[in-house]
Amino acid sequence: ASAFMFLIDSRKHASLLPNQILPAASSIKIAILLITLEMIDTGQMEWNENLVLTKDLVGGGAGWMGYQTIGKTFPVYEAATEMIRISDNTATNLLINRLGGKSYINKRLKQIGLASTKLNNLLPDLEGTNKTTAKDLALTIALADSGNLLGQRSRDLFREILSTSKSNRLLPG
Repeated sequence: ASAFMFLIDSRKHASLLPNQILPAASSIKIAILLITLEMIDTGQMEWNENLVLTKDLVGGGAGWMGYQTIGKTFPVYEAATEMIRISDNTATNLLINRLGGKSYINKRLKQIGLASTKLNNLLPDLEGTNKTTAKDLALTIALADSGNLLGQRSRDLFREILSTSKSNRLLPG
């Protein structure tokens, strides 16, 4: 078990093994959303830009996008929303591909201070090779909220998209 809580306003924190590296599972999608919105802010990507579904990007498990016809296109905003709303693995893989792949994402994660978060495989990562820490997850939220990495519009989109999450059916009863 690992935990990290940080109160942005007071800069107080509480933790339990906050730097313990653990399999990221779907939590890595939060960092992917952050990088996506950052690229939109900097003009490297458009919110309504179309992403093309290819066979190599189809991810099993959660989501509906992987069941669509190869060659179908999805706008970035739909992929970003579905990645979080229903934890769609294919939506995540579409974004990973558009962001520049694993090596670009890992480089960017390090640059923004997420030193222990690493994307090693497309989703679903059933072997648990994608890694993060509780501290990096908290930092991801803080980076989005601080106004230092994202503009106000993207920060608001980040919050709005996170608020749409509906996927609790994947956890055992």
